Amino acid sequence: MQFAAPIPILRIFSVDKAKEFYLGFLGFTLDWEHRFGENFPLYAQVSRAGLVLHLSEHHGDATPGAAVFLPVEGIASLHAELIAKDYAYAKPGLDTVDWGVQMQIADPFGNKLRFCERQSTLPEHATPTVPGAPAPGYYRHTDGGLYQVVGMARDSRDASDVVLYDHVWPFEGGRWTRPLPEWASRFTPVTAEDVAATQRGNRVADQERISAARKARKG
Repeated sequence: MQFAAPIPILRIFSVDKAKEFYLGFLGFTLDWEHRFGENFPLYAQVSRAGLVLHLSEHHGDATPGAAVFLPVEGIASLHAELIAKDYAYAKPGLDTVDWGVQMQIADPFGNKLRFCERQSTLPEHATPTVPGAPAPGYYRHTDGGLYQVVGMARDSRDASDVVLYDHVWPFEGGRWTRPLPEWASRFTPVTAEDVAATQRGNRVADQERISAARKARKG
C-alpha cells in the first residue's frame, strides 16, 4: 500500500478575492476549475512548486477557519517576495519556533496557511560536525547582507572545510560557499524576526548601501 500527498480543501466565498489572494499574492497557478453548471459554486485547484490546494465554494466541503501546515524550503526568500508585493490585507512576519521558522498568513476567508521551514538533522552520510562550524540559521555579513547557512561541505581541491549558505537579502538569491576560517570574522547570527524586519525595508537602498560598503572594504 502506498499513499500520495494529501490535498487540503479550503472553503472560499468569493472567487475574485480567492484569485486575488492565491494567484496574485501567493503566486499560485490556477490548474483547473469546475462547476456543475451555470451559476453553480466553484471548485478549483491551484498549485505552486509542488504544493497543491483545492478551493471550494461548496457548502459541505470544508469549514472556514481551517489551519494548514505547509513545509517549505527557502522561507526567507518567499517572505521577501510576498512583502515586496505590498498586499493590503497581509503583512506576514517570520517567527522562530521550536520546530523551525514559520510564516502564518490568513486568507480572506479565515483559513490559516502556516508555511514552515523545519529544522532538520544531518543524514547519516552527511559530513560530520566540524569544530567551529556555524549552526544552520540566519546571519548578517559585516557589509549588511543577510544569508542562511545550509550546512558544511568540503572543497574538492584540498578537502578544506567550507560553509554552504544561501543569499537571502537584498540581492537575488543564490547558493555559495566560503572557507570556514573566514566565517566568524565576517558573519553574525540573527533571528528570523531580524530578517523579517530588514526585508520590510527598501531593497534598492539596501543594495546601494551594501555595494558601497563592499567597495570600501575591498579598497
